Formats: sequence, structure tokens, C-alpha cells
Amino acid sequence: MALTVGELARALGGEVQGDKSVAVTGVSSIYDPIPGTLTLAAEKKYLKYLRQTTASCVIIGKDLDLGAVRVKPGVSIIRVRDPVSAFEKAVQMILPSPVKYRRGIHKTAVISKTAKLGKNILIGPHCVLEDFSEVRNGSVLIAGVYVGRQSRIGTDCLIYPNVTIRERVTIGDRVIIHSGSVLGSDGFGYRQEGTRHIKIPQLGTVEIADDVEIGACVTIDRARFARTFIGSGTKIDNLVHIAHNVVAGSDCLIIAQVGVAGSTKIGKDSIIAGQAGIDGHLELGESVRVAGKSGVTGDVPSGETVAGYPAQPHIREKRCRAAVRRLPELLPKVKELEERLSALEKTAKNYSKRVHRRGKRSSHR
Repeated sequence: MALTVGELARALGGEVQGDKSVAVTGVSSIYDPIPGTLTLAAEKKYLKYLRQTTASCVIIGKDLDLGAVRVKPGVSIIRVRDPVSAFEKAVQMILPSPVKYRRGIHKTAVISKTAKLGKNILIGPHCVLEDFSEVRNGSVLIAGVYVGRQSRIGTDCLIYPNVTIRERVTIGDRVIIHSGSVLGSDGFGYRQEGTRHIKIPQLGTVEIADDVEIGACVTIDRARFARTFIGSGTKIDNLVHIAHNVVAGSDCLIIAQVGVAGSTKIGKDSIIAGQAGIDGHLELGESVRVAGKSGVTGDVPSGETVAGYPAQPHIREKRCRAAVRRLPELLPKVKELEERLSALEKTAKNYSKRVHRRGKRSSHR
């Protein structure tokens, strides 16, 4: 949809610098601008790109000082209070609506006679719904989705191709699950008999609350007895593993390649950054922040930010890293001090011997 800069500014409650009549027909990145598009410079660090931008319009913060930056002729600027939110709104106005899936049941779908189907749903090609499973109103299973016995999918969910939802899994409303994810796989539980690993039955389930989004190739294991639980509004990135009996609170962010070991509890509003590992049977409080690549081996109190391996308070970890970076300069100094100390010790030892000999001579007299 084509809009003028003036029309966009009115809709966003912004102020225009430049030509209001310029047409905007798409959006582009500040790094790779395209003529006729809208782009975003949300922070001061992006202003350097404005000198060469070929986008027709740029959204920036109302109070952002351009300083000596001069944009090319023909580039308009819209100043708004919240540039990120304004850009998101503008994108929705300019770009076509997301894909709308035709509702119905594909002829290749395999659906148990005891499965319960809501209204206005899509069961796409090669989907399988086992006995006593349920898909509620408005949900979409695009293709190749497996829904196990007694599992339930709530209203207005979007399940992308090749997702596996094992038996007795419960999924809330407005949940999005991306391709290749597995919910309800067996927890990794074994007992030792000599050199043999004997499987411990995993009899629990998985519960996903409302408004959760689960990325591609995520695995969420079922509990041994009770449930593995993901709280409402939590977002899980690609390639994350959630082990059995984990409980994650509401509105958490769990970012790519994170691994959470069994029976750990994560408080609401927590963020676990990419490639972090969380040991089992731990408790992370509310609003905890775990830096990328950290290894958490102990409980973390609410509001704490931790980093490193083993994870410790972030400020302390930064000091440790700063000290490590100084080692190349410190090592020669340490060697020099060791040599000086050795020389002093040698001198002191020789002095002690001389004093001792003098003492002996005095006693013989």
C-alpha cells in the first residue's frame, strides 16, 4: 500500500522534516536502504547511516539530535516519541497483511473418529490427529503436524509444518509453534545397573499457557510424573531444549541454543540469553538476567544479572574478564618481581650465613 510521508506522519502522530508529498511503498533496513521505502534510525548509533541513505523516509526519535548529520535531498524525516513502535505500526500500514490460510480439512489428513474439532480451523495436508485429541476454534495446523492421543490445542493457535505434539500435551490459546519443534518427548531419565542404563518411564505431560511462541526445532520434554510448564506470554527462540519438569514463569525470553536441565524453576519476566546453560534442580527468581554463554550452577535471586562460567554477578564477572585481558602485560611484571624476590632471598641467605659464622668465631674467643 502506497502512502505519502504526510499521511504516515498523521497516522503516527509525528512531525515531518522534508517533503510531505513523497510516496512510500515499502520498508527497508537502515543498512540496505531502497528508494521509495521507509526505514528506521531508532538510536544515535544509526545516524551515521543517514548521510548515505537512499530511502525516501526515515523515522527517528523526537528528541534525537542529528548534529552535523545531513541527509540527501529528497529524503524526508518523521520525528516521533517512540520510533520503534511507530515503525512497527507503519510497517503494518504499508505491507500486505500476513498470509491468510484457507480453512478446512485436507483430504490427506488422518483424523481419529474420537478427535474433537472446533469451528473455522485448518487441518492441512498429512496432519495426524490421534484418539481423543482436540483442536479448538480458529486454530491452524498447516501441514504434517502430529497431535498425539488426548492432546489439546487451544483457540486461534498457529502450528507450522512438521511439528510433533505427543500424547497428553495441553496447549493454550493463541500459541505459535514453528516448524520442527517437538513437545512432549520423553525426559532424559535413566538409572544405572552395572554398566547398563535402564530407562525410567516418563509418565507426565507438558502444558503450554496462552500467548506463548515457540521457535523452530525446540524440544520440550514431558515430566517424569507431573508437568513441564511454560507460562503465559513466554517466547522461546529456535534450538532451545527444555528438560523434564522445568517450570518457566510468564513473560520470559529464552533465546537461541539455551539448555535448561530438569526440574529447574525460572521466575516470571526472566531473560536467558543465547547458548546459556542452566543446571538442574535450580531456582531462578523473578526478573533474572542470564548473559549469553553463561553456565548457571546455583540458584539466582530475583532481579540478579549473572554471567560467565560458573555464573556469578555480572559486575564481578566483568572485573574478572578485565583482569584476564591484562595477563599478557602482567606476566612479565610477575616474572620480574619473582626474579627480584629470588635475588633478595639469596642476598638475605648469604647475609644470614655471614652473621652465623661471625657468631661462631666470637663464641670460640
